[in-house]
Amino acid sequence: MRVSELKEYFISLTDGEQKVVLKDLNRVRLASDYADLFLLRGNALDDRRGECPHCQSRLYIKQGKERDSRRYKCRNCLKRFTEHTGTWINGIHKKYLIPKFMHTIELGLSLKESSRKIGIDAFTVFQWRHKFLSSCESFQSEKPFNGITESDETYFLHSQKGVKCEHRKARCRGGRPSRGITNQEASILTTMDRDANMSYQFTNMGRMTAGQLECSIGSRINERTVLCSDGSSSYKSFASKVNLEHHVLNVSKGQRVRDSYHIQHINSLHGRLKTFFNHDLKGVSTKYIQKYLNWQRIKDQFKDSIHWVKVVLSISLLKADAIKIFKEIENKYQKIYLTPQFSS
Repeated sequence: MRVSELKEYFISLTDGEQKVVLKDLNRVRLASDYADLFLLRGNALDDRRGECPHCQSRLYIKQGKERDSRRYKCRNCLKRFTEHTGTWINGIHKKYLIPKFMHTIELGLSLKESSRKIGIDAFTVFQWRHKFLSSCESFQSEKPFNGITESDETYFLHSQKGVKCEHRKARCRGGRPSRGITNQEASILTTMDRDANMSYQFTNMGRMTAGQLECSIGSRINERTVLCSDGSSSYKSFASKVNLEHHVLNVSKGQRVRDSYHIQHINSLHGRLKTFFNHDLKGVSTKYIQKYLNWQRIKDQFKDSIHWVKVVLSISLLKADAIKIFKEIENKYQKIYLTPQFSS
């Protein structure tokens, strides 16, 4: 097929079909130039745009190579590091499989499906996945929420998927120990303004308090924020404490929209979360739930990008704190799971 014929055929496609074609072509391109992406962190260090992964100092010098990776020495803490130290690909031997791995992330495949597609053991995929998702933790914007901002929480029953449960009887998939919200429910706070600034956080077990709301999103609230929520008393107390304009939608009385004020975007997000966690991934362990929230967030954040894999991979490779976050998964989980609720 000639180039002119190819262009005519491409123009005849719908917008949705054109995006699919461009994404597929981008994947083909990525398979050939992924090696250049892995040089990004080293190039940043060479250009003095990086910092020591141990002490975050910018005072470092080049010191040759180590196993084909550029090596450096920090003048502040005197520790040596390579261009990959601290990043999620540090220690990964089969780096040529990472484009295939990223494709499974883009498609939201389960562990077994990803293992078959990449051709490596499921446990290796599991480790790669959580290291990568740890690098995405710092993708979250710190911009303040401006204008109409929707906020609501959703709950997932505590899960110890992959670990033998010893402190309670095993239950059937989807079974609940009791009615209502208990301290065995993981509370997920989702907040989003109309400029698509978003926050997805695993905050606590059980019902959320005003204190936990302030801890989670208080630093991103300013005088331009207009909060929309359901009728929960926690939001009312929080809004009153920080002197925030607050619009309550009483869903139990059928009040879903009032002028421009609603929480429909958040409700739609919760529906996608439930489908992604419970259907696509066949259930998510509470221990790793923040990592999968990171996954959902980057899916939403880059959903319109035809270069999804390249953009996300490029950003993740520059994060030198990924392994540190990965190693703290258990401690952060235990801190949330075992800490009593804050008082409002």
